[in-house]
Amino acid sequence: MKKAFSLLEIMLTIAVIGILLGFSLPLSIQSIEKNEQRNSEINTILALRVAREKAVFGLEDSDWSVRVDSSSATVFLGSDYGARDTNFDQVYSLKNVSIGSPVIVTFARVSGFSSDTNINLTIDKIININQYGLII
Repeated sequence: MKKAFSLLEIMLTIAVIGILLGFSLPLSIQSIEKNEQRNSEINTILALRVAREKAVFGLEDSDWSVRVDSSSATVFLGSDYGARDTNFDQVYSLKNVSIGSPVIVTFARVSGFSSDTNINLTIDKIININQYGLII
């Protein structure tokens, strides 16, 4: 006599798998969103540090700035985003970020100083830049 699974056993197995997926899927989605927010925070800090480094080293003999909006952080030459030379742009992607209006942080050539600035990326995280251009 052959042994086989009954219809009841198969249905119970599928039900258990469904219940487990029902509990784990929301946790997985939440984890992915948190990771995207963390990556956006890291990319924003990286963009700020790159711009400050370029300003301190006096690259292109100019100030360097970062424009942060809800989808990207753009490192650009100079302090005027509208009149910038896009050949020097470095763009860092941001996901799951809500910023009211774009924020521009400018680092002075050689000194690397900036005005005190706060970038509120999410409800959880605020990136502070002090007057010396240091990211806190």
